[in-house]
Amino acid sequence: MALILTFLGKGGTGKTTVAIAVAKKLASQGRRVLLLTQDPSPAFPLILGVAIDSLARAEPQEIEPRLHVLQ
Repeated sequence: MALILTFLGKGGTGKTTVAIAVAKKLASQGRRVLLLTQDPSPAFPLILGVAIDSLARAEPQEIEPRLHVLQ
């Protein structure tokens, strides 16, 4: 069954951190996860530990097994 989660709120409330933590947890439980963001902030790739340029592509990038990211 598909599960769609959204994280909303004011700036600086931890949306990116929580979204990444939830995505990693679901992937570790065997779920296939696609994590999307429209936030151009460098926080997203920095928290994931990847190069900023590696996420600026038209196709999702595999960060960990079962965890794909698209910015």
